[in-house]
Amino acid sequence: MSRNFYFTLLSVAMVVFGYTNTQAQNSTFTEVYNIFQAKCTFGCHSGSNPSGLLNLSGTEQEVYERLVGVTAANPYAAAEGQMLVRPGYPKESFLLKKVSAGLDPELDLTDIAQGNSMPASQPLQKNEAELIRQWILFGAKDTGTVIDPQVLFDFYQNGMGLEEIDAPRTPEADGYEGHQVRIGPMFLKPLEEIEFFLKQEVGLPHEKEVYRLDGFMNEESHHYALFDMDPFAAQYQPDGLYEAHGINEVAFVHLNSTLLGAWQYDRNMELPDNAAFFWDENSVLAVNYHVLNYSSDSILKADAFINIYTRDTVEGTREIVSVVDQLGNNDPFILQIPPMAQGELHTESFFYKKPGEIWDIWSFQAHTHSWGRDYDVYLVNPDGTVNWDEQIYEGFYDPTYTFLQPSFDFAHPPTRTWDDEFLTVNMDHGLYLEAKFANTTQDTVGFGFTTYDEMFAFYLHYLDHVEDTTGTDTSGIGIAELGDAHLTVYPNPMTDLAVINVSNSNGIQLDNAELQIHDMMGKVVRRESGINRNSIRVEREGLPAGIYIYSLLQNGIKIGAGKLIMK
Repeated sequence: MSRNFYFTLLSVAMVVFGYTNTQAQNSTFTEVYNIFQAKCTFGCHSGSNPSGLLNLSGTEQEVYERLVGVTAANPYAAAEGQMLVRPGYPKESFLLKKVSAGLDPELDLTDIAQGNSMPASQPLQKNEAELIRQWILFGAKDTGTVIDPQVLFDFYQNGMGLEEIDAPRTPEADGYEGHQVRIGPMFLKPLEEIEFFLKQEVGLPHEKEVYRLDGFMNEESHHYALFDMDPFAAQYQPDGLYEAHGINEVAFVHLNSTLLGAWQYDRNMELPDNAAFFWDENSVLAVNYHVLNYSSDSILKADAFINIYTRDTVEGTREIVSVVDQLGNNDPFILQIPPMAQGELHTESFFYKKPGEIWDIWSFQAHTHSWGRDYDVYLVNPDGTVNWDEQIYEGFYDPTYTFLQPSFDFAHPPTRTWDDEFLTVNMDHGLYLEAKFANTTQDTVGFGFTTYDEMFAFYLHYLDHVEDTTGTDTSGIGIAELGDAHLTVYPNPMTDLAVINVSNSNGIQLDNAELQIHDMMGKVVRRESGINRNSIRVEREGLPAGIYIYSLLQNGIKIGAGKLIMK
């Protein structure tokens, strides 16, 4: 890349994330500094021989430079790679562990070599320890305000807090390889709505496969999305948590990252067998977390967790691919929902295609905001028309796609997965997506990031379609090649009728061919002989739902095979 590219990216990042030399008044670090001066300097952490070699006296700037990015003097903490304050990483900030005073079990001192909690004479109140954690979580900057101390005092001392969620057990605690990412806690005032971003370095020893992502969150959470960020671009994203104020911050992450998954409720995303994400030692995660405090009189302590399960690379594992897209693609502002009369709905739709690609789709999840009333997805016919008989997603299902509900729940949309057999889609034809909205305001509602703006988006996971050397469709659905014939079947899964097409790109023309359909025990349940056309109709004719194998023979020699699913 050219130097001009690097300078351009740096300039964009400085604009996007608001880097400035302006000194803010009444910064959060000033509040932290005042706590240290009041409780830590007298007789302990001051002078020429301070306790623990930590001098907290002096000017704000002097104290800041002694804390941030400085390796802990405690041998145990230093061996663990902990700093006194590591911006964005409270659990790896030894100073916070020393002063946490029971704030959170993940901050407890666990070994006698770490020493005792401090300050011994007058321990910090929980709201004071939380203030320090918030400062570190939001990047440990020497300027700017990240939290109102009164909010923390009201939460911890005045009993104005909503019920907290318990931290889930980590993968390591249950004997698995992996780690836990915590996105919070963040404190929201009554009726406050915020979209956050968090950058986290993974710190893997070498390339790993990620085969499971288990997500947990507050009920008030609208969603969070996890991204694998380009390491170069990640240099220009702030350390720690920050509040997103517009599309620039969101676009920077989306354009420089790969989506891993999205959660709108607690969900264990266990990938199919022999499928995984591939991460290396330079991987950097970015989390986009959108949360709304629905309470009009209480403070929300918003928390979200992701348990990440890893393993060494396994030969034959396929890399799963994630997609997040929406109406308008790079111009989502074309979404405009006009005011609607009571009981009327506004419909938006679009075709989503990727010419020349065939996808084995594993999962699909809808995404709208509060005006969403339905969300449906259909397959598309080869001639470009919508196949209304092949609906692959219905928004009225419950979150686990188990049963139909009376209505669409935008806050907990269903996630449909094809765990047993992927849904193979020829993306030359693609998908048709249709959403309905009820805008009950007096003004047109457009694209935006609050729940009172609107979106028409989706999250999807797929694997590139592959075939094995014997011609058996390794994905289990839709396309097979054996000998000289290339076969496609559509739709698959089928209901009453499917069509198998034989490509004649290499001159193949069927002559007195035979089609056999076998059940999974190998028994022939259907046979059609004398086929002289390259387009073969397969009618169900009473066959029960299940998975079948179809074979095409020419002069007694098998020239093509694959799997066919009947719903």
